[in-house]
Amino acid sequence: MARTREFGPVDDPTAIADYLSEALATENTKYVMQAIGAAARAKGMSAFARQSGVSRENLYRALNAKNNLSLATIMKVLSALGVQLAAKPRKQPGVRHARMTHQSLMPLSNLKVLRDGESLVLHMAGRRLDGLSQRGIQLIDLLIRRKGKLVHYDVLSGLVKSPRAGRPRHVVRQHVAEVRKFFATRKIGAEITTANGIGYAICEVVGRLRRPPATQPKAARGGSRSEHT
Repeated sequence: MARTREFGPVDDPTAIADYLSEALATENTKYVMQAIGAAARAKGMSAFARQSGVSRENLYRALNAKNNLSLATIMKVLSALGVQLAAKPRKQPGVRHARMTHQSLMPLSNLKVLRDGESLVLHMAGRRLDGLSQRGIQLIDLLIRRKGKLVHYDVLSGLVKSPRAGRPRHVVRQHVAEVRKFFATRKIGAEITTANGIGYAICEVVGRLRRPPATQPKAARGGSRSEHT
């Protein structure tokens, strides 16, 4: 199972809030607990126990990923970390609305991954799309089948396991960058979002992006001169 990333000693509540938000976005209790535990250890468990008002022994038990914290304990722990819980409306899964643009985006729902012999190919509205590696197409196929859901690094790394693949996560990031560039150049309405240290998710972008403002021609210096007879 993928684990949340660790980080060094941090006293910046903004950095801690961003870190915990990534874990909360997964809606996976175990990942949230791992993230809270990593943040607590980064501050030092003894000092953190004093700040939270929870004994060190109880804190270790509470931050075990197999346990569920009570709301009261969560509030104490987050307060000691310098952050607080906040609620916001849930977005429609797998869909993001863009601003208006002069050029419409091709719907992600029209993008199909088909098999051609031993290879995978991309088709959009009945037309084949070239210019993407096989691993890039495999990545798209996996993300589309789980659209709107976070796909963890350990699952994605299975696409690149080979003797010459190098570091799996680094190779995954390379192919994600390749796919993002492909979406942009082909004007496909899709966005790959990142949960740092955890994985990626794909969502559909609907609507249009804003048209850039038109440039106005500069007036001639001094304006037009009238002719004298």
